[in-house]
Amino acid sequence: MNRFRQLAAKMATILLTTVPLLTAAVPLSAQAAEDTEKTVRVGYVNALNYEEGGEGEYKSGAGYEYLQKISYLTGWNYEYVYASFSECYTMLANGEIDLFGNVSYTPERAEL
Repeated sequence: MNRFRQLAAKMATILLTTVPLLTAAVPLSAQAAEDTEKTVRVGYVNALNYEEGGEGEYKSGAGYEYLQKISYLTGWNYEYVYASFSECYTMLANGEIDLFGNVSYTPERAEL
């Protein structure tokens, strides 16, 4: 019985020191997310299964879901800019939008 009490006391000590340390980290990460919140202009092109839905419509697709995950991790808010591929690409090159996910790599684009 005495051995049981010793074990229980050790477990209680471990829990009482570990739990406060773990919970102390949670407010810090929430504060960090608030500090990085900003608005990012995103080029949005309706492309089947990648980015679907226009202004004011339900959005879906792999590209859209990827953007949502980035937003969740960074705290960014998005301002979607709806246009054709060539218009979005030109706006990206001119710095008028910050992000355009529907662009594949080419050596010519890499030079820009």
